[in-house]
Amino acid sequence: MWPEKIFEGDFTQIYVRIQTVMYHTVKLFSDSGIDVVVEIVLLAPYNALKELTSLLQNYSVLLVHVTCSIEELHRRETECGDREHGQAESQLQYLVPQDTYDLTVDTLFSSVDDCADKIIQLARCPNQWTAFKKLSMQTSVD
Repeated sequence: MWPEKIFEGDFTQIYVRIQTVMYHTVKLFSDSGIDVVVEIVLLAPYNALKELTSLLQNYSVLLVHVTCSIEELHRRETECGDREHGQAESQLQYLVPQDTYDLTVDTLFSSVDDCADKIIQLARCPNQWTAFKKLSMQTSVD
């Protein structure tokens, strides 16, 4: 998703700008009545969660935590071949939220189809989506 030239400048500044544009794009689609699925790693150093919850605090958001073991992260990084070894593991300490999700799926123990089925099942029950609202309240106080 990232062009090579992004690594030539101030990565943090570019990263934050791209994240902001993406959040506003999600809001634009939502305001147009279009459901959006966003795959993203939210990292604390960039205030990603605070900005996202501020922008979408009045929207229905389903938060899904997709996880697997550290060993599996390493194996997948090696298999992909386009990531620095250990990158995913190094980001875990900065992952936000750490523990507030509507659903957690483990891709080591469940197939992609099983994970998708669990997400779809919960997606049909928006009254059960509470994690984002909790996070919105927490980040508005911080």
